[in-house]
Amino acid sequence: MKNQEGPRATHIFDEVIDMQHRLTDMYNSAANQASDPNIKKDLLELLIDEHEIQTDILGVMRRRGMHIPDAASKEDIIHLRETFNH
Repeated sequence: MKNQEGPRATHIFDEVIDMQHRLTDMYNSAANQASDPNIKKDLLELLIDEHEIQTDILGVMRRRGMHIPDAASKEDIIHLRETFNH
């Protein structure tokens, strides 16, 4: 689907997804540093929530034609498989 939104709307959604990336980075860092198990658990639950919000935002962007992910090539898939299997 072609982007039917104007450049301002696309810019706003790009800013929102960038903010979500920063939030997930911050929650992840805080969870890694938390020494109290209850605090770590709460932070990890918040991190999961942020990932779900990010997924929802990307879904909206895809429906509006603002985010069209590239298909991975077979070579990319093989390379990633090799990287993570070692």
